[in-house]
Order: sequence, then C-alpha cells, then structure tokens
Amino acid sequence: MTLAAVKEKFRLGMDLVWSVSQVPAWFTMPYDAPLSARVPDDFIGVNVATSAQESCDDYVIDKLQEADIRHVRLAWGANSPGSYTERFLQRLLAEEFDVMVALVPDPSIADRIDRSADAQQQWRQFAENFLHTYGHRVAVIEIGNTPNRPRWSGYTPAAYLQAWRIAAQAASGLNLELAGPNISDFEPFFNAAYMRGMRRIHAAPHIHTDNLFVERAVQPEAYDPSALGKLLAKAARLNLVKKINILADIGRKSGAAGTYCTYTCWTHRRLARWTTVPQQKGADYLARYMIISAVTGKLDRLYWGPLIDGRDGLIDCGNKGYPEVDNVTHYAKVRGRVEDFDVTQSFHAFKFISNLIKGSECVQALCGIEGLCHFIFVDQDNEHHILWAPDRWTFDLYTLYPQDYEDALPRSVCGGVLQDETAQRHIRETPMVLTWPRSAAPFRPTPHAIRNLAPLGPKGTVYGLNNSWKPVDFGLSDWRGVANIKRHGNDKQADALAPDPISSLPVGKILRDKRNKLWTVNNPNGNGGLVVKLNRAIGAKRISYLFKDSKGKRHWNNATEMLRRGVNTPQPIAYAERSANPGVADNYYISEYLEDAFSTRDLFTAFALGEQSFRGISKEEWLTLVAGFVANMHMRHVIHRDLSSGNLLITLDGGTPKIYAIDIGRAHIDKSYNRNTDLNRICYKLDWPDREFFVAAYQAAFPNKPLRLWRASLRSYDAKQYLKKRIKGQPVPLPAWA
Repeated sequence: MTLAAVKEKFRLGMDLVWSVSQVPAWFTMPYDAPLSARVPDDFIGVNVATSAQESCDDYVIDKLQEADIRHVRLAWGANSPGSYTERFLQRLLAEEFDVMVALVPDPSIADRIDRSADAQQQWRQFAENFLHTYGHRVAVIEIGNTPNRPRWSGYTPAAYLQAWRIAAQAASGLNLELAGPNISDFEPFFNAAYMRGMRRIHAAPHIHTDNLFVERAVQPEAYDPSALGKLLAKAARLNLVKKINILADIGRKSGAAGTYCTYTCWTHRRLARWTTVPQQKGADYLARYMIISAVTGKLDRLYWGPLIDGRDGLIDCGNKGYPEVDNVTHYAKVRGRVEDFDVTQSFHAFKFISNLIKGSECVQALCGIEGLCHFIFVDQDNEHHILWAPDRWTFDLYTLYPQDYEDALPRSVCGGVLQDETAQRHIRETPMVLTWPRSAAPFRPTPHAIRNLAPLGPKGTVYGLNNSWKPVDFGLSDWRGVANIKRHGNDKQADALAPDPISSLPVGKILRDKRNKLWTVNNPNGNGGLVVKLNRAIGAKRISYLFKDSKGKRHWNNATEMLRRGVNTPQPIAYAERSANPGVADNYYISEYLEDAFSTRDLFTAFALGEQSFRGISKEEWLTLVAGFVANMHMRHVIHRDLSSGNLLITLDGGTPKIYAIDIGRAHIDKSYNRNTDLNRICYKLDWPDREFFVAAYQAAFPNKPLRLWRASLRSYDAKQYLKKRIKGQPVPLPAWA
C-alpha cells in the first residue's frame, strides 16, 4: 500500500470519528413536523426502468402520465449504452421528463477504483461518455449507489471517494448538478463522513442523497428501534421527521443546495409477514410516508421506487424472483412481461396522494406514534384534511368533528369515495381524506383537541383490519371494554354483549368451571353461538393487573393480532373488565363458538391407539397440516406458550380441515425465539417416530429457521412431566427413551 493510500485511509477514519462527534447535535433535532409548510410542485418522483420489450417503454410512460409524474430516476450501468436502457432514456427525454440519472459502475471495478489505474480509467471513460452525450439533457446526475453496502455496490470507502473525485473532474466545466453519496437506510455517520470527505477534496455535491427507508420501524411515523435499540427508541424519538432533519442538516453544513430521498419502499413479502392484506398496508404506509416527508419542509424531493417490480413495485411485474444486485443499488430492468403487469393499490395511493399534496400548503400538521395523525392541506380550490391512527388504534371521527363534517367528501387513501357510514365514522390506520371547497370555510379541529382525542375503548386495546366488523365502546359506568358487531349493525347491539346481559342468557354447555369459568350461549345478535370466559380475579391476581393487562384484554389483543397476521383463532366478539381498587376485578372474554369442532388431542389419541387415519384423512396428512399451522404461526412471530394438543381446534368445512388456536392469553406476539416451548407441548402426546415426522414437516414449512436441539428439549419436557405426575401420585410409565 502506498503512502498516499495510507494517508487517505487515515483521513477517512478521521472523517468517521468527526461524524460521531455530531451525535449530541443530532439528538436536539426536532421530531415534530412544523405546523405549516409548502409542498413543492416537483416534490414527488419515481424510479423507473424498462425491459427488452419496447411495449414496456409505452407502458411506463402511460403510467407516469396517468399519475401526472414528471420527475423520474433512472439507473445507468456499464451495459446500458446501446441497450434498451438507452432507448428508454431517449424516449423519456423526448417526452420532456425531468430525469435524474444514477451512474452505476461495473461491479468488477467498483472496489478497485482507489488502487487500480485500469479501473480508474474504465470508470473515467464510462462517466465522460455519458456526461458528454447526455449531461446537458438530464436534470441531475447521481454518483453513488449505496456505498455503505459494499456487498451490493462493491465500493469501499476509499474507492467511493476516488470514484466521486473522478466523476467530479469529468463534470467540471459542464455546468451539471451532481448528487451523492446515496447512502442506504438511516446511517448518518456515513452521510456525514462521506460529505466531509467530498468537501475536503473540493467536490461537495449539489444535492445530498439518501435512501431513507423506515421499513425496519414498520410504521412510517414510529420511533426506529433498530438504530439504538427498543429501550432507547422512545427516548431518542428517532422518527421519520427527525431523520429527515438530521440528513438535511448534514447536507446543509456540507454546502449542498438540497436533500433528496432517492429510493424508498415497503417490501410486499415482508408486509405479508405482518398482515393478511399486504397490498392495503403497502398503500397505507406509502401515503403516510409521503405526507410526513412532505410537511417537514426539509426534504426537497422524494423518489418512490421502483415503479414496476414483483417484490417492491407500485406495479407488480408478475415475476416473483429478485435480481442478484438489490434494486436499491441498481434498478437495472423490469422483469416479467407487459401482459402480466398488475397495478397495485400502492400505485393508486401514490397517484392520488401525490397529486393532492404537491403544490399545496400544509397549514396544520400533527403526527405521532402515540396519538392521532392529522394534516390540513390547502390548494387553490379545496381544503383537505388527512387523518389516520397508528396501527391497531381506532378513533371516533364524530368526537373530533361537529355534524357539519357530513358536508365533506370522504375518500379512501386510493381516492375512492367512502360510501359506507361505518367506514366514514372510524379513523383507522388506513388514511382517510376529507375534502371541502375552500369557500365553505370548513371546521378545523384545534391542535389541542387532536392531541387530546382518546382512542376508542380502554387504553392499549388492539383493533383489527377486518372491515366486516366494527368496534363499539361499552361506555358503561361499572365495566370498561369493547364489542365487535357486524359492520352494518346498530351500535345498540353492543349492549347485549356486556357482561350482565350475557351472564343472564341460558347456558348451552359448561366447558370449564374451576379457577375460571367457560361456557357457551346463543349469540343475542344473530345466528351461531358464543364462548364466554369469565376470569375470576381473586387476591393477589387482582394486584397483578396493576402491572399487566387482564386476561380478558390479553385474549382480545392476542386474538386480534393473530388474525391480523393470518393465524386462525375464533373471532373475538368482546372483552370487558370491571375496575377495582387496586387493579382489575373479574373480566370477561367472548369469542365465536366453533360448531362441530374437535381438537388435535382427538387426533393424537387415535394415533396412539394405532389408527392410521382420522375422519378419512391419513395420519401423515394430519401431522403435516398441524405442523404447517404451527410453522405459519411462528413465521408470523407468534409464540403460543400453552400449545397443548387440546388448544388447537379443527373444523371440517366441506371436508377441508381448518385449524384454530385457542386459549391464547399467554401468547407472545412479535417474538420468534423459544419455539421449542410450543413444539414440546404439541408433540408431547406423539411417539418418537411421529415426533420425527412432525418436526420434519415443520422444518419443511419453515425452512429458513432450522430448529436446534429439539430432541433434547423434548426429552427435558418429557422428564419434567413425568416428575410432576409422580409427585401428584399418578401412575405414569417412564418416557420411552429413558
């Protein structure tokens, strides 16, 4: 290594040390959106690419025109000259789109640019060829493709700075706007260090760029737990607003004229782990992200991306594969055929929200993970109020607005008019847009009223995404809780689900009556039955509810969360808890009753007796189905923690088995460790050959998370159960393996 290379590495190290010294200043950055801001006309853009099919060019142009988007970002790589990418660039320029081009070096030279004269010459020639051919026709040229992700881009820090120096030299005298460094995710140490290094070599970019993902925080307005950990996330208040303020400050101090987010999205596959409606959630999060970003006043442009892709796109290309190099580093081409393209809800939300906010003025903005999000945008003709709740929360719109709210045009996040009264009434996690003509002088809720608006039901209640049900607060003096009634039902139907009326109904079956009581009744609001669980709070149990939710509330929240994630459990109907001093007294949980259901205990008992099938289905099929259910539950980060064979119920709908988890009060959500806890319990009644088969089927359904030491864990559980039963004086044989 030459002396010059050693000096450069030392300087880069000092740049990184200096960036760490900026942390105290970053912590003081505001995390609240300003109360007013003007959204630029050119605020929204999108990442585009094409394929060898020339009809793909036409399709992309048509969709850009449909969405009224004039600002696009296109990646230009080593294979682009003379290819369909160049054909598409010429088409975009001919159609007078504002094009930002990201120059992407050949990966084979990216990490050698700092030390190889040949690599430097190839990069210089590549950059000069593009700059002299198209530099005067494109709006901005970006140098840098996720240099903080060397596995994707190939760059080392020294190689990136050398690539930037060469490109800046090639662009000198051409009056071009250069952008960089295109850091991926929120890693401000890299932004600050690279920007300082670029300034040191007298080549600071005109535009500071970052790919500001917040997918790790899931919700756009949430505090990011990945930066400093879950314990410090709330203290640091590192939300999207604060992140934008930090990045904009880094750019401003480095002399950049503006800050762009050049790529962001939510991955369809990741959304599918959290919700049964990933398309809807993708549209929700896109709108919420765009609105928050727009009102900060510190982000000059936001490029969504990519426009077309099977994993991340606003339009699904129909190809579920993924390129070897991540799209965020090089969105090189559209895979799939034009005839297979499918427009998603996210595209409709992108079109509707971008056209609603660009060029408008936000005159009031309130956004937080701990309350209602409420924004007021004013344009030349209309006033738009955009509202949403944090995920799993619900607010009552009528409490916030007087009756003249009915003069507003209520629309969904995709622009459709909300016709249903129930959909209009509840403010949920899907944004709602209320529009009035400015001449109507619409009512504006005050910031104080918005901040103090309480969510529906007791604090901490989780609400679902199933729009066929609507939640109603009991609102009783002696009970607190929530009931689910059918979407078009009368709110008064909730009164029939309160504990006192439910307790007076004729009892169908008593399923348990020990510490807790479990029985069935006919549904007072319709066909079918209900299961009522009374949790008796006695002695110290009442005190414990000072520190944790009551059993009724835990059953409701866990059931709702599981249904949100696609894990079957009987539909929650109501929960109620009676306050006591201190803690909570008796509490109820009510769910739908599954007619003609049987449990996995029935299966396993039959198999233990030598049966090779049950109800016309073979033992191997049953074990595979049950193992697949447990694997799906774990994939969606749900650990049951009491998964005995009696706590999985099965119904046969037209001969097709459907499995439900019950007795879920102990379940842990958003945790995927300690899976053996569930497997120990569900496999306890099986012999070892069937256990081997069950675990193999589980692994086949969940291949990316191999189980470790499951045999030892099962033997330990067997021994524990043997000792417990012997202590109780029960005659029990030694485990077969002992």
